[in-house]
Amino acid sequence: MITAILTATLITQVVAAGSETTLADVHTGGVRQVSIRLQHGTFGVSRLEQLSRAQLAGKRGKDFMEVWFYGDTGGAPLPQPDHMDYDTWLRLHNECARAGNEIGELVSIGRDAVLRVRDASGSVTREVLTGSDPLIFDTGGERYEVLYFAFSAPGPYILQKVDVFLKTTATLSRESGMKLLQRFTPVFPDLKVNVYVRNDPWFIFEPNYPFLNPFVEGAIPPTFDQYEQGKTLRCGSWPGPPSCTLQ
Repeated sequence: MITAILTATLITQVVAAGSETTLADVHTGGVRQVSIRLQHGTFGVSRLEQLSRAQLAGKRGKDFMEVWFYGDTGGAPLPQPDHMDYDTWLRLHNECARAGNEIGELVSIGRDAVLRVRDASGSVTREVLTGSDPLIFDTGGERYEVLYFAFSAPGPYILQKVDVFLKTTATLSRESGMKLLQRFTPVFPDLKVNVYVRNDPWFIFEPNYPFLNPFVEGAIPPTFDQYEQGKTLRCGSWPGPPSCTLQ
């Protein structure tokens, strides 16, 4: 069993000459997560790029960093609970879709960094800030895209984990899933890593994935029958040695 050594600053503090408020700044081994509330009326790609580059300037080379930015109408994505039916999911998804959400996310892995931004109208932009986009990569000759990282809530003496949700057009297989698990395990050396892969962005019955992923633009929710026609590849240790299931 792996226990993460956490250093967390959960008190509110003011940054950038009083214009932004840091809501959380959490360190877990080689992982850093930050949440920032922007000053009223300042949310925009150019401002988020400026703040992102300031965060990157203090980053250690190999570490993983995720920074969330919230505007006037912004808030963290609402994660799905366990044991939920399709009709409940669809209702909550549609409610989230109707709510304007000014939200941005900086993800940096090693020397690569990308900024994803959703404005209040639902329009999504994506900008690579350094190197290449760490959320889009090839493995085994196939293209994959990370849609979302879901981390367990930080706390001392609690087993920490991260669920990595990916989309691909490739055929789902246990072999490809194990390669993805091997790719992300070194990124989160102090965390338990699980990988979930589909050929669409709909992880309807997976706990911790949001009802509405703010950075998946213009996707029409599937019917229950359409969703059931797809499969989800799940890889991790539950418990025991790493393994994959496809169902």
